Amino acid sequence: MQIIGLTCRVGRAVAGSAEMIRDLVEGGGSILVIGPPGVGKTTLIREIARVLADEKMKRVVIVDTSNEIGGDGDIPHLGIGRARRMQVPNVSMQHNVMIEAVENHMPEVIIIDEIGTELEAMAASTIAQRGVQLVGTAHGVTIESIIKNPCLQALVGGIESVTLGDEEARKRKVQKTILERKGPSTFTCAVEMISKTEYQVHHKLEATVDAILAGKSPLFETRKMDPNGDLSNSSPVPQEFHEEEQFISSKKDVSIGMPLLDDANANAGYNKKARSNSYTPRRLPIHVYTYKILEADLLQVATVMGYEDDICATDDIGTANAILASSFEMKQNPWIRSVAKFHKLPIFVIKESTMAQMVKAVKMILGINSFGSRPNETSTFTDDIEVEDDAPKRKPTLEEIDALEEVRMAIEYIVIPGGEPVELLPQCSKIIARQLELVASYQLTAKRSGTELNSRLQILPVKIDKKSSSAKSHGQHSSEQLQEVNLNSLPGWNVGSSVIRLPLLPDN
Repeated sequence: MQIIGLTCRVGRAVAGSAEMIRDLVEGGGSILVIGPPGVGKTTLIREIARVLADEKMKRVVIVDTSNEIGGDGDIPHLGIGRARRMQVPNVSMQHNVMIEAVENHMPEVIIIDEIGTELEAMAASTIAQRGVQLVGTAHGVTIESIIKNPCLQALVGGIESVTLGDEEARKRKVQKTILERKGPSTFTCAVEMISKTEYQVHHKLEATVDAILAGKSPLFETRKMDPNGDLSNSSPVPQEFHEEEQFISSKKDVSIGMPLLDDANANAGYNKKARSNSYTPRRLPIHVYTYKILEADLLQVATVMGYEDDICATDDIGTANAILASSFEMKQNPWIRSVAKFHKLPIFVIKESTMAQMVKAVKMILGINSFGSRPNETSTFTDDIEVEDDAPKRKPTLEEIDALEEVRMAIEYIVIPGGEPVELLPQCSKIIARQLELVASYQLTAKRSGTELNSRLQILPVKIDKKSSSAKSHGQHSSEQLQEVNLNSLPGWNVGSSVIRLPLLPDN
């Protein structure tokens, strides 16, 4: 029990060390900092505590295990600012002090250094569920090392083994027994510290864990600081760009629009933000980051509209060209604006995730006007772009509301998902005209038959033919779309009155 050697560690408060992830700190989400010993994790969270306490005026409580953050003694170091510190009498009692900090001191932010045991991981998970912003560190090189650590798995939601059925396993093209995330992650995002000047940011920790468990490469953002103190960020090239030449470009143009590949950049490089006004032989799709909106809904609407090659969804905000979010989620989570501001991305806000709103959002994202052309692709956006509903010209009657609801239900539940035509109930010509307008807003084709007072509409799973859309929008669906067919002229048919009138589908 005699001391035969001594390790002396000198802690330094480095002002500005949290600038590389300031948007994450101010965003309000819980942050997990991962890195090997000596990379600067404690220095980073010490500065985060000062920024939140002094600049953001939040109630910050530091659970200081071995007095590394606030220094030894009764008076904490000035490097933590107005933040309060709770010392831990014994390392084995750290999880108890963490819970005590939440229950007795009303913190808005809790800073925890060196989460290393299962009890501490469970305590951190409990704190995150109580509406407190959590900033913690853990030893590990990458998130994968946290997943493989049985004591720290709770920080990323826990891991469990799941047995799939034969059909589901064939559908996923995986083995019957797979690993999946057990529950929600304790932290919102994660920062892997490669060095003091290079971080790898995972904006969606749950998506990263799911990708690793599925055997895929997670998407992340790399942030670096040069010797002059200038920040730069980059992201891995998405899978769909792997067939292209991957470039390194020093040019940084923050204008928003369609990403282009041109002759001038063919030998110089591809950059997600780079734009050019020269000749563009090919157009790459716009990548949309959907926040609390199902990616499948966006892709389904784009496919029905015929723009499946022009737009695609991405899980990595670093590779996105635009953000699509609902107005409710924007109010609940305003931090997404700071992330969009950091990446200089426009935010398209919809009120509800209805098909009509999604159709209009796709048009606005692609910059498509009524003539099918695109606006200036180098335009920039600074504010949220509201996707408004088309206001009716007059107050509709109850009969019109029922008829339009019939159209909406038919399109969203039968025509688009099932790809089957639907024939609606007979209506008068005025209501039919309103129904045709609604069908056209979904970029679908409709056929009209019957008399002026008793017309019937059939919605077809066929996108609008641009050449004939003008005529169809005015209800010009008459007998030129019908053809008389003599059944006796067909092989195997022999009937008496054999002349019928069959509707002709487009392109048939």
